[in-house]
Amino acid sequence: MRPFEYVRPTTVGEATDFLREHGDDALVVAGGTAAVVMMTLGVLRPGYVVDVGAVAELSGSHADASGLRLGALTTVRSIERDPAIADAYGLLADAASQVANVRVRNRATVGGSVCYGEPQTDLPPALIAMGASATLAASGGTRTVALADFFEGPYETVLEPGELCSEYPDYAIATFQDANLEARVRSALSVGAREPLTCAMVSGLTALTSLARITSLVGIQNLTSLTALYLTYGAQYATYDIRPLNGLTALRTLNIGIGADISALRGLTSLTNLTALTLVLGANSIADISALKGLTNLTNPAFSGRG
Repeated sequence: MRPFEYVRPTTVGEATDFLREHGDDALVVAGGTAAVVMMTLGVLRPGYVVDVGAVAELSGSHADASGLRLGALTTVRSIERDPAIADAYGLLADAASQVANVRVRNRATVGGSVCYGEPQTDLPPALIAMGASATLAASGGTRTVALADFFEGPYETVLEPGELCSEYPDYAIATFQDANLEARVRSALSVGAREPLTCAMVSGLTALTSLARITSLVGIQNLTSLTALYLTYGAQYATYDIRPLNGLTALRTLNIGIGADISALRGLTSLTNLTALTLVLGANSIADISALKGLTNLTNPAFSGRG
């Protein structure tokens, strides 16, 4: 291994200024799971190793209706274990779970996985399939490149000397675990079965009606503009978890069946714009409606039982 100088910047500006000054002689490392091996083998021989692990701006991930943003220092293990990513971006979570082993996943970062350019890496194909892009920072500003255009060949990318990957935004894929729910959403939006449903696409939907035989509401949380939701009650109406409704703050009218776990009603307290609520309770439900006392705009509640 060639002797090198170790540099540990604390801001993106410090890092990009150093990279601009030293160009190809500087190697950026984060988790170091691949770079250290290649340096030990003599394949990479940098004069400067720039450890960006202390750059807080590159950390963290955030998922909402507008999409998912991954800081370059987001570890593969955190992607694998994040329930919000698993619910809405199952492809990415599955890909993360296939990377090497737990020890490596705890250190490896999404930034390193992409910028290293290794052909057999698991995360880049998933990100490309999801329409992701990379935000590249330099001392003169930033630019955004679609990951589909980021790779030029094995270990070759469009990164210029002095540039640093800072984050990876992608389109939020609206993944529905229940086929009947997905079919109803596609029908309402006139979207074919083979076209990916993105959150940008579904967020304009304002009403869903006659949803029968729904066993999972996962994915419905992406329909952020819903003002009216009517669930009909098939034989399995009592089996689903209503927590995905939490956060649909535009809802004004809600008609829904509830199973035995009535404690899930606490998840409705965020629906502060509700004015009309109808609950059809299962035979074994314990209707503790005190959880709804914070719904101050609710003027037309109705409760009934089945079974």
